[in-house]
Amino acid sequence: MVKVFISFSSADKRTAEAIYSRLRSRGIDCWISSKDINPGEDYQDCIVKAINSSDIVLLVFSSSANKSVEILKELSLASKKTIIPARIEDVLPEGAFQFQLSNRQFFDLLKDFDANINILADKIISMDVSEKKYKKKWFVIKKKHKRIAMLLLITIAVGVLTYTLRHQISVFFQKLEVVTSNSTVPSRQAPSSPTQMLGIHHNQQSITPSSPADPAKLNNVLVLLNGSSEYIRVNEIKALKKKIPTGLTAKDASLLLSGSGAYRENALRLIDSKIAKGLGGTGISKILGSLSENNRSQGIKDLENAGVIKTELSASEAAAIINGSGAYRENSLSLISGNIKKGLGGKDIANILGSLSENDRSQGIKDLENSGVIKTELSASEAAAIINGSGAYRENSLSLISGNIKKGLGGQDIANILGSLSESDRCQGIKDLERSGVIKKGLNADEAQMIIKGTGAYQACAVKVINGNIE
Repeated sequence: MVKVFISFSSADKRTAEAIYSRLRSRGIDCWISSKDINPGEDYQDCIVKAINSSDIVLLVFSSSANKSVEILKELSLASKKTIIPARIEDVLPEGAFQFQLSNRQFFDLLKDFDANINILADKIISMDVSEKKYKKKWFVIKKKHKRIAMLLLITIAVGVLTYTLRHQISVFFQKLEVVTSNSTVPSRQAPSSPTQMLGIHHNQQSITPSSPADPAKLNNVLVLLNGSSEYIRVNEIKALKKKIPTGLTAKDASLLLSGSGAYRENALRLIDSKIAKGLGGTGISKILGSLSENNRSQGIKDLENAGVIKTELSASEAAAIINGSGAYRENSLSLISGNIKKGLGGKDIANILGSLSENDRSQGIKDLENSGVIKTELSASEAAAIINGSGAYRENSLSLISGNIKKGLGGQDIANILGSLSESDRCQGIKDLERSGVIKKGLNADEAQMIIKGTGAYQACAVKVINGNIE
């Protein structure tokens, strides 16, 4: 039976003890400081011993836990343990907790506590069952490997003996051979260029196509992984990593990751270096599978760092990769913005930005603009499609792309771009467009009125900005 250490902030004592009681009622061996440290015992010593003897550390994660130095110490002691952060509040890790929990799969107890605590208990119980199966499986494999090792030693010995005899016979006949003056020596094909002779490639920046993965080696690994799931599958992948061939296709990688469930991102991190380089959006989406939110963003980071994601992604490919990132969509976009085709139009940019809104949308626009993804000469409707959804950050978004918009647009187009901007933000937006030459010269009175409408107390400021553009 696995042992569970419950780490919690004193502010969450009531919830932590409720979790403790529910897990124990399911037969899970749990330890919690508020109940399992007897009077007179050394508190710190008990904590260290309990963590060392545990298999799983269940962190009751909240805003209070997010600030706890003691919990950070406990996580450091448990760095080699399975850590399950269970969120009881809708908060994200901050500071040192981002480092400690960056690669951990969170379990939410935010809603429907009764149902979710039972799901958590089922997962912990399944870990115990899988662990027993894992140990039994590897015991059988080790026995089998001993027999294989013996056969390999015999094979190697025979091979060495055969090679030695053949070499000696070859030398003997070479000494008997008479080389005549008119003998011809077969010539080797000359290299076509000095760079070819030296093994130098002209395009050192390009990604060299990976050799396909050895099907036999891959199949052997898949056979050994057969039937394992969740974190046990991750452990088996880790143990078999050296046997996994390089050059995996998206389908190959997906087969290896299949069954890893909530631990898919952990498994992906183990094999990302084995995957073929320069895969497109469809392949990357297949590898990421059901990963969502922070885990999908982390998976994208793993693949990008390993050079698996190709450059020149189309808008639809980029969108397919980051779809599912949810609240982490902008973070995912920032990771691949440099891999997207340059000079895309408004419709494509809007497709990539997707559901991003407010500050996240503005930041996403900044990522794409800095990477040269947004084309120049945007029409008014394209510019509006990009910045729509920025809400209170619309003016900031507009300032980022004002230099990409067509020059000399009329009053109606300018009004469409400015959209819902009002007061000082509208005046600032007008300044951005005027400075970039977007507002045409020779505006009539109606056009000027369309532009300054909504500036309110800042109307005089707006009029001053476009005064030189009015006929």
